[in-house]
Amino acid sequence: MKSTKFDQSPNFEERLTIAIPADLKAKVFASATRRGLPASIVVREALIAFTEGRAA
Repeated sequence: MKSTKFDQSPNFEERLTIAIPADLKAKVFASATRRGLPASIVVREALIAFTEGRAA
């Protein structure tokens, strides 16, 4: 049975592994939890905003 949990995100085949400080990881996961999203989507949105010049 296919999970519907991630239906809101596109199916990407590319992967990127990065190392981040523990405090940043905690912030990402806290934001994802508040929004009810997987952390990968929060990171993807931040990367898109950064590359489009919309980053804070």
